[in-house]
Amino acid sequence: YTTALKVGTTRVVLDMVAKGFVPSFDLESPVQAIRTFSQDPNLQAVVNRQHGGTISGLDIQREYVHQARILLKNIDEETAWIIQEWEDVLHQLEHNRLQLVGRIDWVTKRWLLDTFVQDEGIGWDDPWLASLDLEYHNLDPNRGLFRGLEAEGRTFRICDDQDIEEAIKQGPSDTRGGLRGLCMQRFSEQITSVQWERIVFQQAKENVVFDLADQVDPDRVAQCRAMIEQSETPNDFLTAVPAGK
Repeated sequence: YTTALKVGTTRVVLDMVAKGFVPSFDLESPVQAIRTFSQDPNLQAVVNRQHGGTISGLDIQREYVHQARILLKNIDEETAWIIQEWEDVLHQLEHNRLQLVGRIDWVTKRWLLDTFVQDEGIGWDDPWLASLDLEYHNLDPNRGLFRGLEAEGRTFRICDDQDIEEAIKQGPSDTRGGLRGLCMQRFSEQITSVQWERIVFQQAKENVVFDLADQVDPDRVAQCRAMIEQSETPNDFLTAVPAGK
């Protein structure tokens, strides 16, 4: 849930910027503000503005949500969900943070550690807590603390195990990830390297590169995907893929 909301809110902000939104918080030191907010789990910290006054991290977030509702009204269902969840999380952070246990990672981890400190009667400087901090993220179902909460039904899931298994085998069809996955399915024996923006194939004892840097637009990805599906060898579609920028 946390990752989905992070990715979703980032996309919403980029959509807002594309529509002309420019944040105008006039922070005295934006970098220092990030440090200040990140070190304040109680969300009471404020930072200075260039022309006087202060502002909190929650107030900055609220302004983003407010502008999102204005600029992205009458939008698709997914974007509406992101904005609503974003707004709800901000409200719960201020009024009833325990409602976010199982939804927001740092809140969940803090709750687990708080509970452990109280039950065991130890201090926050105890090295035991550093170990638990790492175990929270352990993906092993038998060891991971988050996975334990998940098994108890105390987490909020936005997909099920079947969705995850399908995603492992098949990337999103309108993204570069989908193209990488399709190439692995079709031409795995010829692939020598797979990177974020390139795939290297060995053809006739030579390496040929599939440049993915320009494969971002969904229509362009769909066109490239069709070429890959119709090709017998990597060279077949590499010679047909339109030139880059």
